[in-house]
Amino acid sequence: MPYPIQTTVGFGNVSLPGTAGTFVQLPNIPCDTIGFAKTAGDIRLAGSSSPGSNYLLLNTSASGQGANSNVAIPTGGNANNLWLANDTTSAQVVGFIWALRGAQPIVSAI
Repeated sequence: MPYPIQTTVGFGNVSLPGTAGTFVQLPNIPCDTIGFAKTAGDIRLAGSSSPGSNYLLLNTSASGQGANSNVAIPTGGNANNLWLANDTTSAQVVGFIWALRGAQPIVSAI
């Protein structure tokens, strides 16, 4: 009998310092994807703490269109595989939603 696919969803946040380009690791949360809320300023997304120019600039700014604030980003299994930095010089707290999907056996009390 196949197992149903279940999704667990949660919310988190990370504080970014007021220095553009200072990357902060996301917390240790087992998950498949994350998505970011609108932010005070655009954010940079990378796979390491010092990516040089190898980062993705996310247009999450509330003052702009916030076009990337509803994109599901794969994590490789854990949120701490990703690093965020400000693209501005103002400190901010960035909120995110995470999702973990997987087949779960149904436990019967019978």
